[in-house]
Amino acid sequence: MFIVLWLCGALWTAYWFLFRVAFEIGVVDGSTLHWRTVVALHQAPLASIQRVDTPFAPLGTGLRRIRLEGRRSPLLMGLPGIGEIFDMILAIRPEVPVSTSWYDRAYERFAIRNVRWVRIAKPVR
Repeated sequence: MFIVLWLCGALWTAYWFLFRVAFEIGVVDGSTLHWRTVVALHQAPLASIQRVDTPFAPLGTGLRRIRLEGRRSPLLMGLPGIGEIFDMILAIRPEVPVSTSWYDRAYERFAIRNVRWVRIAKPVR
């Protein structure tokens, strides 16, 4: 029974990190959000962004979710530089609510410093 539960947990984690957690993200042409996961490249119009929040709060500490209307939302690791990503979005859509709690700020402050989000100019295909 333990092995079955362990395998289910491993598959669940693999799904999230292969298909949902983005490792590259950027705003292209001022109207499109592009992000890349391990296995896919996605895009969505900035007009479809509803809000930015923490999934499964407070258990999702370390992750941020950009909620999109009608599609799966990208998840981002709360690493240093994540504020720059939100600034790119807010520069074009200032009405998008970005909820940041104390545990999100604490995670970003104490996260690994040699890994950062970097802006991308154009999506890499």
